[in-house]
Amino acid sequence: MLPDWLHGLWGLLWRIKGTIAIQVVIITIGVLTLDLSQREHGNLLDHLGFDYDALTNWRFWHLLTGTWLQSSPGIAWSMIALVFGGTVALELLAGTGPMLVTCITGDWIATLLTAMTLRVLAEFGDASVSALLNTPDAGTSALAHAGYGAAVMLLPRRWLKVALPLLIVLTGVQFVLVSLAPAIVHCWAACYGALAGWFVLRPRLEGAGESRPDTGRLVGTP
Repeated sequence: MLPDWLHGLWGLLWRIKGTIAIQVVIITIGVLTLDLSQREHGNLLDHLGFDYDALTNWRFWHLLTGTWLQSSPGIAWSMIALVFGGTVALELLAGTGPMLVTCITGDWIATLLTAMTLRVLAEFGDASVSALLNTPDAGTSALAHAGYGAAVMLLPRRWLKVALPLLIVLTGVQFVLVSLAPAIVHCWAACYGALAGWFVLRPRLEGAGESRPDTGRLVGTP
């Protein structure tokens, strides 16, 4: 007979099994690329990352690999923390299946939209943007931002009034803190997550009468 605290711990781990699975994949790939030089990792990105060339040549399978391969070799603990926060928040609010679908598709859609956005910006003649068209995109950060965007939209309305403006500000700050391509993909991912959260996940939870685990209140309560 297991003690109550162990039952509680197992229950919590089971509720965030999707988050744990994502972390296992990220860490495993990080370990496998740990000994790669920057040049070797760059070659890997050229073959497995996603850029505008992959889009125009219909190599959409690069989305599958680009999501999990990070932009630098080894384990990036800051990325792991970022992804954990976005996925665990959404998984606790919406469940494992909705979290996985929202976050992974959010990463893919954001990557596609970023490639197209860069192409449009390149039409204005900015050489620095044109160079980004052939720079492979990779990493799990967009997946995390999709999770944050969706999770915010599932909060009770009284919290949403604060969390949504904060999400908008933090997303906008990306254009100051990071380079252009990551900022764009993070912005698209957060928008996708917010739209999915508000128009798909929130009505689903409210319709099913599901309660938020920490308060026992319906997601839609004020």
